[in-house]
Amino acid sequence: QLNSLSLQSQDEDKVLHRLRKLLLNGSKHKALRWAIENQEWVSALFIASSMDEATYMSVCSMYIQSIPKNDPLRTCLQVQFGLDLDYQYSDDWGVHLAAILNNAQDASLILRFANILGGVKDICGQHFCYISARIHPDSSTNRN
Repeated sequence: QLNSLSLQSQDEDKVLHRLRKLLLNGSKHKALRWAIENQEWVSALFIASSMDEATYMSVCSMYIQSIPKNDPLRTCLQVQFGLDLDYQYSDDWGVHLAAILNNAQDASLILRFANILGGVKDICGQHFCYISARIHPDSSTNRN
């Protein structure tokens, strides 16, 4: 295990060395592409943040897409960046709802999540979302 950590560290050093070289040569776009290709997301996000808004949001979206659909971090980041939820149903929907509740600015995301759960016939989860959003389940505002 120590050898694999050493090899991983060497690989990271090579990636960062190349990234450093590109940035020092003023090749910001190449450095961004290199960081993305090597999934060096922290560097990619920092570089993109110094560029235009569209580039930054594109890199944010790529990073989020690299996270498994059933990971609550993905749900949380989608909420924070105003991206569409692409939640992949699993029995741990409560953790995803917590991510939404703790980061959403209004009830619309909670209602969208409720509709996702309703679409896979998880009526208990759907109604729990309605309760969390203080919306009556029969309300016409909760339709797709």
